[in-house]
Amino acid sequence: MLSADELKLKINRIWGVAPGAMLSLRIIDFLTSVPSEQLSMLTFGNLCRVVGKPEPDKDLLTAINILVSSKVQVLETHMLFIDDNKDEHEIDLKDLQETRRSGVFIHPRTGEMINNFEAHFVPFFVPSQSLREGN
Repeated sequence: MLSADELKLKINRIWGVAPGAMLSLRIIDFLTSVPSEQLSMLTFGNLCRVVGKPEPDKDLLTAINILVSSKVQVLETHMLFIDDNKDEHEIDLKDLQETRRSGVFIHPRTGEMINNFEAHFVPFFVPSQSLREGN
């Protein structure tokens, strides 16, 4: 397990001072300064606030890609399905892959086929096990 400082050095070594890399360092600082119970569901909106951006942009998306990459594995990607009643259902990423391949999504509770399912999917992130153990 790498500590937060070691992860930041690794990011600097691989990605240099690119804007996305710099944002990823700020996100790591945030992740290691907040109690873990407050990090159970990080959305794009949360991460925008962490880095002081009004909305996701290319640099934030780059930072997230760096943090979910196998080279650093700071964040894990998860997916929610939010139905018309605003009920949230976490979707297994393997099921999501099959849904996207087949073009068919079945509501996990009602069994109803959902049209325009992509509009109901919301990605979120959680700190990886390796980050939690390394700090």
